[in-house]
Amino acid sequence: MNRHIDCTLQMSNNRLMSTTSPKSSENVQRLEEAMKRAMSGVRDLLPQLCDSLPLITRATEISSTTRHGVYDCLYLALSEREGCDLVTSDEKLIKNFPNANIIHIKDL
Repeated sequence: MNRHIDCTLQMSNNRLMSTTSPKSSENVQRLEEAMKRAMSGVRDLLPQLCDSLPLITRATEISSTTRHGVYDCLYLALSEREGCDLVTSDEKLIKNFPNANIIHIKDL
């Protein structure tokens, strides 16, 4: 898990704790448990950032053979590496790569 995200979530937890004034340690414990439950699913919803450097060689190969921008081809290279579909609203990308695993966002 990204350390920055963990820190942000912890800061949110501390902020909530400091803005509420529970009357007993039992209330504090209940509040902490409620926060843990509420935040447990949030981390799974956050996007995962990927380093583009390992993808640049493949993206450049794709770009060179199709004359499509390297930036878009980074997403295609990532999709290939991860073995997943690429979801986009970019009509040109979809048209230029008819055999790629690309799904138009309107089809979801």
